[in-house]
Amino acid sequence: MDQHVPNRAAICFYEFVGSCILIMTINLGKELGVFQVPAVCLCVLACIANLAQVSGGHVNPSISAGVLVGYLGTPQWWTKFTTFICMFVSQTLGMVFGVVLVFAMSHTDEDNHLIYPEIAILCPGTAPWEVSDPNVLCNVEGRIWQAFLIEVICTFFYVTVCLSIIYYEGPDQMVGGIVIVFVLFSMIITASPISGGCINTAFGIVQPLF
Repeated sequence: MDQHVPNRAAICFYEFVGSCILIMTINLGKELGVFQVPAVCLCVLACIANLAQVSGGHVNPSISAGVLVGYLGTPQWWTKFTTFICMFVSQTLGMVFGVVLVFAMSHTDEDNHLIYPEIAILCPGTAPWEVSDPNVLCNVEGRIWQAFLIEVICTFFYVTVCLSIIYYEGPDQMVGGIVIVFVLFSMIITASPISGGCINTAFGIVQPLF
């Protein structure tokens, strides 16, 4: 997953495309119900398989930042820092473009005044006894610090596993990808009831804007 190709334009393009596909999978996968998270994980695995040789297949600024930290104190740090900035911008813009594409694909049910597909809501769901208004789909009151803490813990664990695999020269790249996806699935399931299960900085920035 580490980048070996010095062409920064290619790295940014691959991260843009991968991030676009990822956020489209998240939003379109909302209609899959309990299969949304497996679909997202399979999308990440596909990104690792197809993007790793060019950009590293990060599609997550947290992983890119973790890779950057590994170069602290080395002569390459400033070069890697500028690459990280380019990747972060590409990942964020890719997710913005992905949400725009989801809106472009949507259609309106005039009879029920609904729009399909609806974009996913990045927050914990609500139980019937938690709110009086049945139209309230998201309830973060009193949970802000809990959500912050669980995101920090789960993202830290996920990035740590990713970096361990990046720097481990294993014989099979896809084995590492499967491990990463399994950990991602576990972290999303763990964080979802409390924070919504973001685990991706760019997604956390872009999704609430829409």
